[in-house]
Amino acid sequence: MDLVVTNPTALTYARAAGQTPGVTAARAEDVKIASYASRSLPKVTPVGIETFGRPGPSAEKLISELAMRRAGQSGKPYSKAKAEMRATFSAVLVTANARMLYAAQKRAVELMWARAEPLQLMMA
Repeated sequence: MDLVVTNPTALTYARAAGQTPGVTAARAEDVKIASYASRSLPKVTPVGIETFGRPGPSAEKLISELAMRRAGQSGKPYSKAKAEMRATFSAVLVTANARMLYAAQKRAVELMWARAEPLQLMMA
């Protein structure tokens, strides 16, 4: 599995995303599929998810397959298992986004301090 997260508000996607929900995740999956086709790699499934949580076709298929398995193991109705699986994907995405933003913020502060003049540091 190769996870790709796309931002539907990015300039390259904004127009298409406004017209077709989920198009950015689907396009990202297509790009990955094309890149695998040009190489001799074992079967890799691209899983595209938009930053706001909408899954692409491969991601939707994966969610459905996992929900089917969970329903069979737990005895829960498929619809409930699928809702739980969507919630899990959403929580993982939100957590990953938060970690990414935190790391970027931390790096920006480190760079700011690394560039500060010694006198400015003493005055602070």
